[in-house]
Amino acid sequence: MNTEAPRVLLTRDDAANAEFSAALASVKVDPISRPLWTYEATSLNAADRDIVACLDRYDHVIAISQNAVRYGVATLSDYWPQWPISIHWYAVGPTTGNALRSFDIEPIIPLNASSEGLLALPQLQVPGSGRVLILRGQEGRELLKQSLVDRGFSVDYLEVYRGNVVDYVKGAIGQDLGAHAFAMLYSGQAISRLAELLDSKTDLTVIVPSARLNMMALELGFTIAITASDQGQASMISALALALQT
Repeated sequence: MNTEAPRVLLTRDDAANAEFSAALASVKVDPISRPLWTYEATSLNAADRDIVACLDRYDHVIAISQNAVRYGVATLSDYWPQWPISIHWYAVGPTTGNALRSFDIEPIIPLNASSEGLLALPQLQVPGSGRVLILRGQEGRELLKQSLVDRGFSVDYLEVYRGNVVDYVKGAIGQDLGAHAFAMLYSGQAISRLAELLDSKTDLTVIVPSARLNMMALELGFTIAITASDQGQASMISALALALQT
């Protein structure tokens, strides 16, 4: 380990952090994995089981994250050894897309890895063009569903996992990072949680995937926030590389 290299806090689950850490090999940094949440599958209720059994009634299925694939598509595959041929599948970004390919699904992926990018896809622009199923965790942004409903789509959620907060001692993560470190943050929940855990935010530069999250980070006391073009791995690493030069 190069202790003189800038430290970069990775805040997602262990598997995602390990993948991101490997991708950072070309950047002279010291990755520090501190998941803010662990994740587990949720139990299906009667309404969920009806959705799963009637998957073929949907025209579009959207996986909003890798965990949505890990827990949601895995469950669907137990019921559907062959996928209905009429479905258009979508992944929020390339990493989620690769996860779908492991289930023999070739997804449509937006250039901008975000809900906004999904909404810009031409397949989801046609008013009232069918039923949409969104695979996601419990809670989350309502932008995607509400925008599709406003366009005339019928939209259902299948909430297939939940996050459990990892209990860190306040200040411990800041001590691990030291001065002039960086943090990769992907959601408002992650920004809020990290803000709660730090004694000081002035030495930490946060990398976020949207202007909305940038503003939120500044409002919560982080003094430097860099906005990546989207939440894709390449975009977040590019934003980090730019921040390292400044």
